[in-house]
Formats: sequence, structure tokens, C-alpha cells
Amino acid sequence: MSQAESRRRQAHCPLLLAVRRQELALAWSEDGQARSLHIPLPVVEQSSCGDRPSLQAQAARDALQALSQAQGLPARATLHVVFEPPWLLHMTVPWSAQLLSSAQADAYVNRCAIEAGWDLGRWQLHVDDAPYGQPRLAIAYPLGWIEALRASAQAQGWLPGRMTGLSVLAWREARRQTGAVRQLVLAGERDTLFLAGPNHLESVHAVSALRAPPREEDLLKQWQRLRWRQPSWTDGDTRLHGLLAGAQAEPPVARERLDWLPAAPGEGPAVFRWLRAGLQERSALDARSPAPRGALLHGLALAAVLSLGLVMLLAAHRLHGKESVLAGQTAQMGLRSDAQPQLQKQDPKAAEALAAVRRQLRAPYSDLLAVLLPPRDIDVALLDLEFGHSFAAPGARKVKLQLEGRTALDMTRYMAYLDHRGPLGAVVLTQHALRQDKAEERYRFTLELTWQR
Repeated sequence: MSQAESRRRQAHCPLLLAVRRQELALAWSEDGQARSLHIPLPVVEQSSCGDRPSLQAQAARDALQALSQAQGLPARATLHVVFEPPWLLHMTVPWSAQLLSSAQADAYVNRCAIEAGWDLGRWQLHVDDAPYGQPRLAIAYPLGWIEALRASAQAQGWLPGRMTGLSVLAWREARRQTGAVRQLVLAGERDTLFLAGPNHLESVHAVSALRAPPREEDLLKQWQRLRWRQPSWTDGDTRLHGLLAGAQAEPPVARERLDWLPAAPGEGPAVFRWLRAGLQERSALDARSPAPRGALLHGLALAAVLSLGLVMLLAAHRLHGKESVLAGQTAQMGLRSDAQPQLQKQDPKAAEALAAVRRQLRAPYSDLLAVLLPPRDIDVALLDLEFGHSFAAPGARKVKLQLEGRTALDMTRYMAYLDHRGPLGAVVLTQHALRQDKAEERYRFTLELTWQR
């Protein structure tokens, strides 16, 4: 059997690619043994944001051309990519009410990026989500690298996997170990990243060393300068956590205000261990998220179809029961009307109740539920639905909704979403509270609106 045939028969394996300052580093497993490959890159100077993308595109084409000519690479693989400094740009987007609307949020973030000097024609911008009133982190990936990686993966027959940044992986690893890290330093061989945020990653600052990796004293001095310049860094947490992203000349030494977190278990560089642990995770800051497997997609589609069929069956059963009850009531009222015709004229409440039941059965509830259905990016669940009467306009009914959202931002975004729905009137928030009886806090709130049938 030829080498090409043996490569075609291999199963898809994760192929990890780290785009570093001076090299492309690849890692994969074959026959239970770890394999690696290193391809040098031209030195990228700290030029302006407008000049760097052209240099990056040329470096990407040259490096991936050399990669395609390498021997021993797996033929069936899923390519996962992580970008290290200086191939990324980070920016903290200040809070604005425009972030509540998806259309206005994109324009606002793009305007902030242009003011920061980013050329959006050469960078791919991704913005993280954040709680209401808090700033968000934006990461720009080089389009030259992304396009070159996509073309190289198609030429090699590799499937696209996750594409993310080193700062995203490091923050996830620190949160996994401590659960409450607020300020973190990621020390590499040449590049150092300072990361901060109350819960989500809020700001990232990159510092490059000229020759050797920085020592602990230098890291603490740089961190102190950041705390003087950035108000968000001067919180109650006076300790700095540290992670090693590269080989150090000397082992790290714990300081009074610097705690080094232990290295993740496994073999190979730390960036590959972090990436391997989060292959199926998703982040809004990723340039590309891992796609679900084919079997999982089929299973989700089948489950959705079965759930929809079950809901329709239950709705039909309930409607049939209401029709039977209504038919029995109508027959009884007809008999009473024949026996005592004067009773029907003297009992208007029964006629009004019957008319209300008929109106309820004729109401297009499916249309209302379709209007109330939130978009996929708004995490809101409908708990209860009540109807009342509205005397403002004929055919209008008051609707009371009890809902539960993941965050306060989901609540406000859902209210803004309902304000633009045609058949609905003004949306009024009558009650809201923070539910704390679960492991994770969620917002429970009540809305009242008018439905024009």
C-alpha cells in the first residue's frame, strides 16, 4: 500500500497550529506518538497597524507554501489554529446604549476600531458579549492569515476547526484553575500579555521584550504602570496571577503580589495543551468556532422535528377537548333555550361567557407565539402567558408575560425586540427580580403588552 493510500485511510485527527512571532508550530498524534513540525517565519517588526497586514499576508503565503511541501503531515485532520502576539490586535470597547441593538452595535464597534487606527479591510473584527453597562473586548485577526489558512486547508483536504487567540485560551485556563481571577499576566519568551476583567475578559495589553524573557520584578513594574493608567485595573484585587506561555530561562519565583498558576497537565507547549483542552468550546472572540459533527447535527434536527410534532399533537388534543366541552355546553344551552326561551334573554352573562370561549378558540395563538419567539442571540425563556381584555381598540387584548433571562442585558434586548414587532403595542415592564435559588443567578421579569389580532 502506497503512502498516499495509507494517509487517505487515516481518521480525522486534531492538527494544532500555533502562529507565533517567528515560526509556525504544528503538533499532532500519529500511531499514539506525538509529532511536531516547526516552520520559521520572517521577523515582524512593531510597525503601525496599517503596515502590518501586508507583511502578515506575505508571511502567511510563504510559510503555508513551505507547510504544503512538508512530509509526514496527516491527510485527514481537523485544523485548529491559535494566534499569538504580535499577530493580534486587542481593544476595549466602551459601554454605549448602541450595543443593545445589533445593527447599531456593529456600526459603533467599527467606529471605535477606526478611531483606534485599525484598517477593517485587512482585519477581521470580533467582539465579546458582556453584562449590561460594562465594556467589551474586541480582537482583530489578520485577514491575510485567515484567507491563506483557509486555502491551505482546502488544498490539503483538512477540515476547519477552532481559530482563536492566545489571550482567549489563557483567560479560560486561569478561570478554570482559580475560578475568580481578575488580573493575569501571560509571560512568553518575547511577548507578555496583561489581561483583566471582573468576570469576562475586558482588557488586554501586550508588551514585547527586546531580548530575554522579562523577570518577575519587570512584570510587577509593568503591571503597576497599567494600574496607574487604567481605572478598571485599580479594583480591590491587589494580587496578580501568572501563567507561563513559553520556555523561561529561569524557573518563576513567587513574589509577594505575584502568584504563578501551575502548568496544565500534558505534553508539549502550554498553548497546545490549552488549545487541546478547548477544541469543542466556543467563544464570541473566536475567528472561527468548531462546527458540530454530522451525527450531532442529524440528532439535533431529529430532536427538533420530534419536539415540534409532540407540541402540535398536544395542542391538537387540547383543542379537541375544548371543542367537545363547547359542543356539550352549546347543546345544553340549546335545550334550555327551547324549554325556557325567556331565560336566555334574562341571562346575558351566559351568552357573554360563551362568546368569550368562542373568541378564545378562534384566536390565532400560533401567530402570537411566533411574534413572541426571541431570536437565537437573546437568552430568554417564557414561563407563563395570561390574557386579559383591552378596551383601547376593537380586537385588541392585553397579554401578560412572565419570563426568565440569563442576564439583565437579555431582558432589555428582548423588550427592545418586542417594541419593533408589528402586531404588538407598547411593552411595559411591571416587575423584575434577580432569582438566586439556582446555582447561577437569572433575571425573572414580567411584561404587559397589547396584542392586535
